[in-house]
Amino acid sequence: MRHRVLLSLSAVLVVAALVWSMRGTKNSAAISDARIDDAIERGLAYLQRDRSDLSALIVLDYLQRRYGLGAELAFARTEERPNDAKKLRTWGRFVGDDRWAEPMALGPFTSASTIEDVIAHTLYCDRVALPSSFVPILRAFAARGDYALTHAPLALKLAHDNGCPVDDVAAMALEKLLRQQLRGLILRRPQDRRFEALDVRYEALAVLVDLLAEREPPQGAVTSVLVEQQPDGGWMPAADQRSAAHPTVLAVWALLAWRHPDAPVVHFARE
Repeated sequence: MRHRVLLSLSAVLVVAALVWSMRGTKNSAAISDARIDDAIERGLAYLQRDRSDLSALIVLDYLQRRYGLGAELAFARTEERPNDAKKLRTWGRFVGDDRWAEPMALGPFTSASTIEDVIAHTLYCDRVALPSSFVPILRAFAARGDYALTHAPLALKLAHDNGCPVDDVAAMALEKLLRQQLRGLILRRPQDRRFEALDVRYEALAVLVDLLAEREPPQGAVTSVLVEQQPDGGWMPAADQRSAAHPTVLAVWALLAWRHPDAPVVHFARE
């Protein structure tokens, strides 16, 4: 057993070293469209098998509409998900299942708010007005880094989709800052590669290329995603864990955004 553990850890380190060596190479020159398409197809097959994560299914529903994927990948409202019933009262609007019966009590909207509160405010900003200081608050929120940073572009996207009043000049300045910060997150070198949080890097690349329309992501970022795909078609949340739906949908999102930069823009939430 000890021998197998050592071999497993050694394999993780070898793959990690290979990935980091590729971050100095260009994204497009060395990657064929066929290789990206194959990785996407395998990732989507994994997501059809693993429908356990509600947030992954919500993102997948957006990808189905944005990139013209098969109808079988859309969110199935007839699907029995008793464990997610409470969450769907808030998040059902993402997938066309709007359950707003009366004004819901939204949490606070400050730079210290949870990610869920920030996204809920922008998802329903056409019903509960955003504060006039929305952009400065979102800037401070994004400065927390990691998933707060990757969700800030989504908050801007939702506010725009819903037609909510936002200072356009301030929003454009924030988008420029977010591009810089996301690039830094993608290139950040972990203290221990075995325990690097991979899913936040995948989401950073996805929102950078898709929501912020960045055509030149950090060198090697796309190659890294391809190298880190697992034999089962999925991706791992961290190098010492198994494949899961959440990092897989984020990795597929990043690859689709890179592969199809001119796909028609759609609302993130179903209309």
